[in-house]
Amino acid sequence: MQIKQQTMTEFMSQFGSVFFNKAAETLQPTFIPGNESAKIWENVVDATPKKRNPFPGQRTLIAAVAAHLYGKDKRAIILSADMGTGKTLMAALLAALGSQLRRPQRVICMVPPHLVAKWGREIQITIPEANVHIINDAGSIGRLHKAALENPDAPKTTEFWIVGRVRARMSFMRKSGVAAHHDSSFLELAGAKARNRNHRCPDCGGAIVKPLTEKEVEKLPADQRLQLIRISGDDQDQDLETGNCSYAIYPNAEYFTKGRKTCDWTYSKDGLQKGCGAPLWQATRRAKSDTDDLIRKALVAVDGIGETRARTVLSMESRDQIISGLASGEIHPDLAAVLGESATAKASNHIQQHGFSGVDGNYAISEFIKRKLPKHWFDISVFDELHELDGDDTAQGVAMGVIAGCTKKIVGLTGTLVDGYAGSLFPLLFRINPRQMLRMGFKAGDAAIFQREKGVIKEISVEYSEDEFKQSKGKKKSYRQTKNLPGLHPTVITDFLLPNTVFIELQDMEEGLQNLGRKHDMDIRLLPSYRETYISVQQREEQKNRMRQFTTRMVSIIKDAKMDKDRRTMARALHTLLYAVDGCFEDIQFGNVLLRSDNPGELLEKEKIMVEMALRERAAGRKLLIYSIYTDHPDLLTRYNSILAEAGLSSRVMRSSVPTHKREEWLQKALEDNIDVMLCNQEIVKTGLDMYEFPTILYMQTGYSSNTILQSSKRSWRIGQVNPVRTYFASYADSPQMTVMKLVAKKLAVANQAKGNIAETSLTHLIDDDDGNSLMAMANEILDSLRERDHDPIVGSISSLSEDSLTGEYGATPMSAIARLLKLDMQEKHPQQAKKPAERKSVDPMDILSVVFATANQNSKKEHVEKPKKAANTTKRIGNSILVDDPFDLF
Repeated sequence: MQIKQQTMTEFMSQFGSVFFNKAAETLQPTFIPGNESAKIWENVVDATPKKRNPFPGQRTLIAAVAAHLYGKDKRAIILSADMGTGKTLMAALLAALGSQLRRPQRVICMVPPHLVAKWGREIQITIPEANVHIINDAGSIGRLHKAALENPDAPKTTEFWIVGRVRARMSFMRKSGVAAHHDSSFLELAGAKARNRNHRCPDCGGAIVKPLTEKEVEKLPADQRLQLIRISGDDQDQDLETGNCSYAIYPNAEYFTKGRKTCDWTYSKDGLQKGCGAPLWQATRRAKSDTDDLIRKALVAVDGIGETRARTVLSMESRDQIISGLASGEIHPDLAAVLGESATAKASNHIQQHGFSGVDGNYAISEFIKRKLPKHWFDISVFDELHELDGDDTAQGVAMGVIAGCTKKIVGLTGTLVDGYAGSLFPLLFRINPRQMLRMGFKAGDAAIFQREKGVIKEISVEYSEDEFKQSKGKKKSYRQTKNLPGLHPTVITDFLLPNTVFIELQDMEEGLQNLGRKHDMDIRLLPSYRETYISVQQREEQKNRMRQFTTRMVSIIKDAKMDKDRRTMARALHTLLYAVDGCFEDIQFGNVLLRSDNPGELLEKEKIMVEMALRERAAGRKLLIYSIYTDHPDLLTRYNSILAEAGLSSRVMRSSVPTHKREEWLQKALEDNIDVMLCNQEIVKTGLDMYEFPTILYMQTGYSSNTILQSSKRSWRIGQVNPVRTYFASYADSPQMTVMKLVAKKLAVANQAKGNIAETSLTHLIDDDDGNSLMAMANEILDSLRERDHDPIVGSISSLSEDSLTGEYGATPMSAIARLLKLDMQEKHPQQAKKPAERKSVDPMDILSVVFATANQNSKKEHVEKPKKAANTTKRIGNSILVDDPFDLF
């Protein structure tokens, strides 16, 4: 027998299709576009009454989710869709489709606070005869309770109840549940003798104490150190439970007002003892004056109202109606009379863009729904920006879990579901589908276990000797550190994501339009090309040597701080180390470690590239958007702005101090001033802004968040953009920045792999070959041999702009050409109507696209009938086209 050796790439290219087809057969997809079952659900989508028609990609996705939620009667689904794909419209149509299939559905939507009013508007212009209720103000619970009493059964028409996620979790205030008592016990440290005031548990009567470590003791003021209790003798048995604590202290009254404290430890003549665990807090309501103050502040925050008018509104008899109207996105006539025409317009524009929230904080809406409303009074719960609710024990995450548990169906919406770590997915998966997680052996709070079993971890064990001059033998100490790394086990995708998630990317939206274009011999592109380039910036040789020495000494400081568990010093040193290579235009000092600038006053190499790129883009008629994470202390944006001005470029800096609802207005004013470059932190523009005018983006630094990078890097790559989009990531080679870039590269790769997109990015080559696991590498090899590459980004790596080749770029079809295509198609279908003179009116490009895609839907149906079925293509795109049923139903 002859044995032939092959590499993994060669083996998968030869047999990958066999593995893929076998996997597809095992997974048994619920929905495959083009087959008879899929057409039935697509027809249901078409038959559902609506004011706006979905795009073909949206239509297919809605049909797939309907087959999952209603056809298979599953409980939950996550829509992982790129920004700009219309998640709001899809969620609204899903609810309306449920009304079409069964009975009218009652839906609660938990959304970001500034999108409450926008959600209301989107639903009203999408679903005919839908009742939309905004429950984001102080009177929300009252209206919700009244509606439940008047109509405890199914609604007569589709209902949407929209609440901001902050309002959903806001609850009653808390105050201390214990009182101070005099204790005649003597303090034991340094022989101090004094009478002490302590707090006793209302249940067991023990004197409450707070154990402290030696590090915590060192940070105490001198007067508080006199009140310390030394834990000695038998108390040392408790060290492991108290975190190696050596002291305890009687906390003051303020300690019990923060958080939900419990009776954990008590102290008596018998020493330190375990407490009974009873709550040491009690609920309290806000006084009416406190509520009025909250509402007044909320009114003042609205453009056009101000302090004086806010106080006038609070004194009016119709104040409750005015506040309720603002929360619903409307201006009450009484308020309009107070404001006047100009101020009313400003206030209306503010609440339409930013919403209004004047909460009382006396009862959480999530708790009210759980405790007071009938079970399943809400049929469907929708959670927008789901990835921001992934906290294991955050108030907003808990509120989501409470609301999800009270509804029949759950729909989660997000553009960046995976941040690279398995542990971050666990809270979302558990709240969405707890039965599946329990069936697989995971309990609530098992995020760390999930990360260990389904992610990638790195364990570090260090043992070192600490010399003690009082003893002849050194004392050995050791510590173990567990570090989470980016990475997912393939079973996370097959067992957890595919049964509960559908994926759609922005480029999937243009398929129907392209089919319509081919019918009329036109090449239509809805999106332009997207180019990603990594710039490896070389330091000056002398600066490189100094940076190497500085890095060595700073790493030593960080290691020492780590051993001493001095997190503050470690964080400050790490921040300084990462900043140094970008800030070495001047001397940088940390303690006794100094990094001198080799050429003070001269531009750094990365700054030279920034100027060169800005000048090149201006010459080509393109504007540049620059991101930097150093916007405060230190502030590099100000330096960059000055450098660009000296080069003759017009630039502007957007700060976080610009309110969220005014950033679009700020941007338009800057464009009116004909700026060439805009600078900002990527965090403030990652959501809510479309940067069409800036087709070129340069990251001077990236930060650590993969979610932020995924959202901010495509701010200008949107439907309606006609120019090729270019994104550049700049980093200094052979510097600590490379550690960050490698981490970001891995996180981005994992986030993309989770949704079936394994196309290379400009940072792919930075990932170590042995990073991750072999199973995921094997899965990628299989997909790579079968996937479509039409929309892969153009990627590359350069060290100077002279190496930057722009070949392969293409623009998108102008909206005027799309309008001509629409007119041509309409003439063929309705020749008599085409002869009628058309009314001249301004046309919204998105309205044009909506009609185009609606027309393309009909052509797509015909093509599905005419084209022969191809087994190889029916399951070709796992991420975007197939919804896989729960694999555990197979056994």
